[in-house]
Amino acid sequence: MNCDMKEAVLAYLKGEQDIDAERIEKHIEECPICGAMVEGYMEKEQELSLELEGYGGDDDKLKERVVHYHRGFRRIVIFTLVGLIMGWLSIYYYTDNFLPTKIILAVPYKMGEMLHNILHQPDYRVYTCLDLQQRFNEFFPGDFLCTFLAERIVPVLFGGAIYGSIAYFTGDKRVFTLRRYMKFAGIWAAVILAFTGIIFGMNSHHIKKADKLQNVDYFFLYSELGMGSGFGEELGNAVRTSLYEKLHEAFYENGMPVKDEGIERNMENEVAVNVGMGFYLTEVYVNYEEKYLVTASSTGYRISDSFAGYVKEFWESGKIDGESNVEVLNE
Repeated sequence: MNCDMKEAVLAYLKGEQDIDAERIEKHIEECPICGAMVEGYMEKEQELSLELEGYGGDDDKLKERVVHYHRGFRRIVIFTLVGLIMGWLSIYYYTDNFLPTKIILAVPYKMGEMLHNILHQPDYRVYTCLDLQQRFNEFFPGDFLCTFLAERIVPVLFGGAIYGSIAYFTGDKRVFTLRRYMKFAGIWAAVILAFTGIIFGMNSHHIKKADKLQNVDYFFLYSELGMGSGFGEELGNAVRTSLYEKLHEAFYENGMPVKDEGIERNMENEVAVNVGMGFYLTEVYVNYEEKYLVTASSTGYRISDSFAGYVKEFWESGKIDGESNVEVLNE
């Protein structure tokens, strides 16, 4: 709805002189539309006429708070960067014999370890680390990439969160309030959980991919004497490379190994073989007499006579086609 007197009423409100004020005022009293418009105009005018509330304090105090804020912000940034570095170094806590620094170094690593163990309870087994030192892996057995991310990068994130928190708790409470800290902590918690979720997703993908036995580029065979040897394309050893090529050709002799869900396992005659695909190393179980292979996920495959023969020969003699590589035995 509209009113024909609206323009005249607006002119009256603006204080224009050449209008009939009595007529306009009478119309405002009788017209609900124009009455509401005038009422709203008066309220708005009242708001605009209110005096702005000033700072009410000393300018020097305001400047001091601004300076403290900038100093505190820089302090949090510096503490966080130090925490990231300490998180990267935290893996070395187990070689530190000085108890105070050992405890300081261990905190980010143990926080990452605790988070991982809450979310995941893997089988404990020995594997060859990226630094070629054998030790127990409590993160992702055989998955070198995911283990590296969980063991090295997650503690880095925890280090940044912990040391940044220390900067908050020891800083100026007038500037860095609990509300601001909760926001800071929430962001770090979200980053750590999201990154950890990505690692678990990657590991799940690697397990599924490994179960298909595609693109195997490394074999580790064991003999019944307890010795073993690894064979890969890029291991820097001519004998090992040559034997890897024989194993690889035999493994894919009939194309991809054929999946067989009807395999009845004879576990007494199975021997362990490690196969690697990129950064992932998994253990499979081969029965060279019945010519089948079972993955860690219990998926069964039929294997070629040639590959079964190589596994048998190495199990019984530590050699393949009469060749052995004494230098790499027991690696």
